[in-house]
Amino acid sequence: MSKVAVALSGGEDSAFSSYLMLKKGYEVIGFYIDFGFGRKTERVEEITKFLGIPLHVINLRKIFFNEVVPYFINSYLSGKTPNPCIMCNKLVKFGKLLKEAKKLGAEKLVTGHYAIVEKKEEKWILKRGVDKNKDQSYFLFPLLDGTLKEVYFPLGKWMKEDVKKEIEKIGIPAEHRESQEVCFLNYEEIKHKVIEEMKKKAKPGKVFTKDGKEVGNHQGICFFTIGQRKGIGIPFGKPYYVISILPEGNAIIVGKEEDVYSRNLVAENLIWEKGYEVKKGKIIEAKIRYKSDLAKAKIEFWDGRNLNLSFQKKQWAITPGQAVVMYENDEVI
Repeated sequence: MSKVAVALSGGEDSAFSSYLMLKKGYEVIGFYIDFGFGRKTERVEEITKFLGIPLHVINLRKIFFNEVVPYFINSYLSGKTPNPCIMCNKLVKFGKLLKEAKKLGAEKLVTGHYAIVEKKEEKWILKRGVDKNKDQSYFLFPLLDGTLKEVYFPLGKWMKEDVKKEIEKIGIPAEHRESQEVCFLNYEEIKHKVIEEMKKKAKPGKVFTKDGKEVGNHQGICFFTIGQRKGIGIPFGKPYYVISILPEGNAIIVGKEEDVYSRNLVAENLIWEKGYEVKKGKIIEAKIRYKSDLAKAKIEFWDGRNLNLSFQKKQWAITPGQAVVMYENDEVI
């Protein structure tokens, strides 16, 4: 019998993933990541007891505070908008936790993500989940680095409403809550640390219109993101939006709503699907943030380091620090 490890949160998706792996005949061991926030493990313990599987609690506070939180803070301080979920997945869940699972003989690490991993022509590929409203492939693109063969997502071909129905029918004692973006900001300890660190390092500066007119002051570029309207502090009747953040000049550039839309971006630190042939002029689909829709775009340039992408339709608030994730036929490339 093959052994798998399941990352449990106490919620429905990871709990039902454990149940499905047991149904498939796997030996299942549960893992709970303790970040040291003081959150109790009773719910996870109830789930593992109900399913009859062992539970291992692993404290990953050190890597979280040494890697994920500084990345989050430093991104804002440098004028970028971070995506901590991607970094946490890469370093914590599919980094340290995966290594610990393998030490216990687990063949794969299983999570409750709504995405699909499958083998295609001797290579592992990542695809969008069947439930397009829950699809989480956007956050998982770093797994293209070769990690895909070591993970599995049982819910990739499930609809969330069906998962809820099955959990109710079976009686699994999971929390009926949805995972939240930037979940760690729910904990006062981290929220306080982030705010205090940003306040301590933030430098006041000027706010300009795109034609160079000075229209106000700001208390630090770290408190702004592209597309932001509220909190700019410009004493004029017409609405202004942040259209650019200039860390080198410690300046915020504002404009009209239409100025927030743009068609082109440059991306770096690309991770491509194994064997994917990048061609100039190729039309693909891309998302510039988790909640945005897939949009058709053309690969204008690729030199092995930087990628230039142009969208057929203008996109709202293309933002430095976020990830652009590209697809072909629902497959993450």
